[in-house]
Amino acid sequence: MNASVEGGHLDPHGGRAQADRGSPEGLAASAGRPEFYEQYWQDADYHLEYNFEAAVRHRFPSICRVWGSLRPPGRVLDWGCGNGVLTYWMFENGFGTEVLGVDVSETAIAHANERFARTRLSFRQMVPGSSTHELGRFDALVCSHVLEHLDDPIAALRDLHGLAEWYVFEVPLESALVTNFLAARRGGSRSDNSVGHVQFWNRQGFRTVVAEAGYHVVRDNLYASSPLCRYVGARKRVLQRALLTLVGTDIYSRLMAVNYTVLARVK
Repeated sequence: MNASVEGGHLDPHGGRAQADRGSPEGLAASAGRPEFYEQYWQDADYHLEYNFEAAVRHRFPSICRVWGSLRPPGRVLDWGCGNGVLTYWMFENGFGTEVLGVDVSETAIAHANERFARTRLSFRQMVPGSSTHELGRFDALVCSHVLEHLDDPIAALRDLHGLAEWYVFEVPLESALVTNFLAARRGGSRSDNSVGHVQFWNRQGFRTVVAEAGYHVVRDNLYASSPLCRYVGARKRVLQRALLTLVGTDIYSRLMAVNYTVLARVK
């Protein structure tokens, strides 16, 4: 199977890109498309394997990079935790002494509780009408590969004000020369995709969203995962890695999809 350029990851049921996590609707204001995400998380074994690859090689190292020398957090909320792999990996590596993962998908939360729940590591489904603020205050809130699924990410981000001292947001940056060209060539609505993405940003575009939502970016990290991902076809992976080596991450991000992590605080 071949991976889509956007996101650079495989869908085991059709060769299109799989979202890295992602069942965010409802965590902010509405449930969005709950049936989409219930179906999405049905393939538990694939998602477990893939999400460990993403968490261990890319997601958690990027979180650590933007967190820098700050004191390790105590209470951590993983907002949009999916099947809980990144939540678990943060907890096991000392990023939080008490970690809670929340998601709208009953299926994903069931997988997370079955595999990872233990003392001081828990998971909870957020149903329509529930408020994240009922969960109390956290030292850090992590929101990884969630916002690109939301129709109104600015409203969702504003809704998170007051929940934590520090916020870590990560999204794919899929507005790039090659990805835009391929999307235009395919035709139709770009949001009509197998992973539920409805937002397509470049670096400045996402920083504008974060600023308009009332946050100040303290540190950021840009990285490409597709050239290193074993789920991408070998030929494509070699070509992407060569391009990345030749031009560097910044220029690569203007051509191909990459991932972007920011550490932020409410203004």
